Amino acid sequence: MVLGLEAQAGSTSLIQALLRHGYDLDVEGDRLRIRPADRVDDTLAELLTQHELLPIVLRLVAMRRLARVAPKAVVYASPEARGGPGRCFSCGDPLEHPTAYGRCGPCDVAADLFYSRSVIEESAGVS
Repeated sequence: MVLGLEAQAGSTSLIQALLRHGYDLDVEGDRLRIRPADRVDDTLAELLTQHELLPIVLRLVAMRRLARVAPKAVVYASPEARGGPGRCFSCGDPLEHPTAYGRCGPCDVAADLFYSRSVIEESAGVS
């Protein structure tokens, strides 16, 4: 068991556990960056490779940045995103169905993480 997670834990649970345990998640280029790196042992590294965290963390980082510099009522990953039929209103990526409205999967997960993390930080007095 890593970070208190079962082996079959999903990406959302893994990201939440990393944040809860004090890891900082970021994106540099096309790579996921986890700090402190010296706390990532072989077991955790293997678990990280089993999950596609980069698209989610990329959007989560963008949402956090944009919420600070250009807050809106709803978090979004790209200020240039133009939602509409078949497009994610948060990042602009195509949705699975050409007439669908809403967020893409990674943006949906990132928004949930953003709001849950914001609530945790607010209750702890973190700004």
